[in-house]
Parts: sequence; structure tokens; C-alpha cells
Amino acid sequence: MFRSDQLRKLPETLPTLRAVLAEPLAVGLHAIARAGGVRDKRLFVSGAGPIGLLAAAAAVALGADTVTVGDLLPRPLEIARALGVDATMLLGDVKPRDESFDVVLEAAGAPAALSTALAAAARGGVVVQIGMLPGEARPVSIAPLVSHEVDLRGTFRFDTELDAAIALLDAHPSFDAVITHRFGLQDAVEAFEVAADAARSSKVVLDLSGAP
Repeated sequence: MFRSDQLRKLPETLPTLRAVLAEPLAVGLHAIARAGGVRDKRLFVSGAGPIGLLAAAAAVALGADTVTVGDLLPRPLEIARALGVDATMLLGDVKPRDESFDVVLEAAGAPAALSTALAAAARGGVVVQIGMLPGEARPVSIAPLVSHEVDLRGTFRFDTELDAAIALLDAHPSFDAVITHRFGLQDAVEAFEVAADAARSSKVVLDLSGAP
């Protein structure tokens, strides 16, 4: 059923093709809220997919002390640097050193990434699990959660953050860097193929402005 409170009037200064980031950005903002905020905190984002990148960019805008982004692929880290993060890390053989970050946002959704996130949290830090983990038993190293008294918190979609997401997008054109490809509606199949290749793309959008 149609609900008027689910609609938003966009600011005239916000381009529609940037406004399409509002929903995934709201997911990132909800994760930040679940962490208790990031102002003046050292943040590590594990996984530089669209939501991880948007969460990192939001943390920069919201006054995090430092923002570091890690990923297995170099291309997403280039985008992270364009968004103004302080440091990037090519994960794999290299891992963040222990007890480095007040807040860790795990956006990769892999058990190994959760193990890395827990190890990267500072003593008394917070890890927020954004990425969807497999719905089955998988090995995860939780020793740091106990020894470092780390809080592990879940987050799902978003709550009341959509308006804040729209305001951030309106104020920060740099979010455009997350959009790596634009396709017309007639090229929708190719758009999905490109979107499935994280080594090539980040956020892929369909431009409907010329659609009949």
C-alpha cells in the first residue's frame, strides 16, 4: 500500500544520479549509528563495495579522526582515496595490526573478514557487521572479542537515516566517485554484468532520463 511518509522531495541542488545513492548510504549511516557514532574515532572499513565506500565517505564527513579502508582488490581502494579517506590497505597477506581502531565496519560479508575485523579492533572497540554472512556454520576467530573486550554488533538495512543520507549527498558532491558506470535502460543486461565484477565497478546505475 502506498504511504506518503515513504516519499522524499529531493533538494533542487541534488542531482538525481547522485540521489540514487541515498538508500545504500542510509545503510552505512545506520551501521555508524549502531557503532555509537564515529566523530573523533579511528575507523576501519573492511570491504570496499558500494556500501563500505559510502560508509567510509560518511565517516569522513561526520568527523572521524581517521578512516582506513581495506579490500582485496586495488580498484575499490582507488575510489576510497577519491572519497577522502586517510589510508587504504590491500588485504590478503597484509592485515591491520591489532588494537588499531576504535570502530570497525565489516562490509565484506565473509567469515575470514570478520576474523580480521575482530583482530583490528582496539581494546574496548566496536565491530559492526554490515555484510551478510552465510546462513550456516563457518569458522571465525573470536579470541580477540574476549581478550580485548570487543563489542560485536549487527546491523540490518536502515531505520531513520534516509533524510540524513539525502542531506549528506546534497552537501558532498564527492560521493559521485562511488558511481563508476552509468547505462541507459536499453543496456540493462550489460549493466548487471558489469556490476557483478567488483574488479571493474563499484556502484552501477541505470540512467532513465532518456527512457521513453
